[in-house]
Amino acid sequence: MQWIGEPLTDSQLTCSFAAALQQNLAASTELKPNSRLFLTITDPAANTTPGLMAVTFNTSVHANRFNAEIGIMLLPFAQGKGLAVTALISLCQRLLQLPQVIHIICRITDGNLAAIKLVSELGFVYCKQGNYYKLHNNNKITDTGRFA
Repeated sequence: MQWIGEPLTDSQLTCSFAAALQQNLAASTELKPNSRLFLTITDPAANTTPGLMAVTFNTSVHANRFNAEIGIMLLPFAQGKGLAVTALISLCQRLLQLPQVIHIICRITDGNLAAIKLVSELGFVYCKQGNYYKLHNNNKITDTGRFA
């Protein structure tokens, strides 16, 4: 939800992908501080995979409990189709079931109005002191797909 940087070279991409696979393996077996899980975003209508999500489990003030920080990247042609909404709701539903997760956090660039609107509509609250949006683990999904 923030501009990340220039596209990677082929060798950088290969190294980054290998590191992501190692992090996925570690995160899938046990939640640890700073573990990261990568997930793909698919567009079933177009039969493509135009996006990537990452969840980083950051330590909190509570022992063995984490803040789950989410990042979403979609290719330009896939933006505005509701894929981010569907992906974010699905991921948050799963994260809210984990007793170790205290908050779900999204850091969003000030100018990314679409992302700010998305997380605000889902019930995330802006935390000025940390410059991020936060959803507490006691939030629940409503029948409209929004968090309450």
